[in-house]
Amino acid sequence: MDWRNVDWPVAHAAAIAWHAVKTGDPVKVLSLEPELCAGTGITPLNPI
Repeated sequence: MDWRNVDWPVAHAAAIAWHAVKTGDPVKVLSLEPELCAGTGITPLNPI
């Protein structure tokens, strides 16, 4: 994972998702531009 090249809003959402998964909480990440999450380890769902 390479978080250095990820914009702050995307990195923040990805970090929240990572934390939820680590604590055992279910989480779904939606994104209209899933390519922005490249390098975060998160694969968002496209809501369209």
